[in-house]
Amino acid sequence: MARTKFTFAALMAFASTHVLADSLIIYSPQAAGARGDFIAKEAYRALGIDLRYLSGGGGELHDRLVAERNNRQADVVMGLTQTGMYSLKQHGLLDQYTPSWEEGLPEAYKDKDGYFHMFWQTPVVMAYNSEHMTEEQAPKSWLDLVNPEYADKFSIGNLSAQTTRVYLSGMIHQFKTEEGQIDDKAWDYMRDLFDNVNPMSEGTEYWRHVATGETPIVLNWLGGVMSNANSNRIKMNYVNPIEGTPIVAEGIGIVKGTDNIETAQRFIDWFGSPEFMAKYANRFNQTPAHPEAIKRSNRNIQKYANMFDVQNIDWEFVTEHQNTWLENIQLDVL
Repeated sequence: MARTKFTFAALMAFASTHVLADSLIIYSPQAAGARGDFIAKEAYRALGIDLRYLSGGGGELHDRLVAERNNRQADVVMGLTQTGMYSLKQHGLLDQYTPSWEEGLPEAYKDKDGYFHMFWQTPVVMAYNSEHMTEEQAPKSWLDLVNPEYADKFSIGNLSAQTTRVYLSGMIHQFKTEEGQIDDKAWDYMRDLFDNVNPMSEGTEYWRHVATGETPIVLNWLGGVMSNANSNRIKMNYVNPIEGTPIVAEGIGIVKGTDNIETAQRFIDWFGSPEFMAKYANRFNQTPAHPEAIKRSNRNIQKYANMFDVQNIDWEFVTEHQNTWLENIQLDVL
């Protein structure tokens, strides 16, 4: 059976030994818990490939890949959003590969040079506990979160988490000028936003406060909200903001310099296929990027694919400037 629990120390020990032809080291935010276990078991059953993970936040894994550029450890990177994948491409850390499921994939989910492809579309949403907040009381825009009535009603995730980076970048992007700059008003907004934040950490205690209505507003990716709401028996409604919802995608690519290129290609062909994506979608309430995978998914998944209006975000612009924005938040806002 594929091994899915892999500490960094164990990973370094493994990397220093001979790597089996049908083993892959995968860096992925999806590696932890049930999702990672599911992928590993299915990959071993379908392909005979033993997946070995290093899990972490998307930003953390991106930074580790950059730091390891001269001492590669990973074979595949999986689950980073557009900004992370574009940045890895810009650093020259990915190999070009066109997977078998590229045909029919919308252009928005392809790197034009073929360095990575996106397999999921993920709304990053505002949701609220409908037993403690009405539709009229709920925010109508991301920018409404600075209003006094929402003080202490929501939390902001860790800045190293890619979901947090996405919705903060989506907010800042609204202040982009025609000249391609960010208006200084963005930082006034960020200060007001963080003044309204309830400093709750994520986890069981966080969702208890969502359930009681102390922090009824949730900012997270759709599948994460739905899963936690279900397990905590919380009735959640979803905001379709006037400026739209950031619809991000998660990508997969081959780390440049891997000795397991053929195994990596075989894994990517299988992983992103409409067949496996539909199976994964039905299990974890995640919307695939490929239209054929959506067609093969259940009715709820098909509904999620059209649930939100898309916020118009220039992800290439975001990739270029996001680190500076986060530094501004850390140094001048927090």
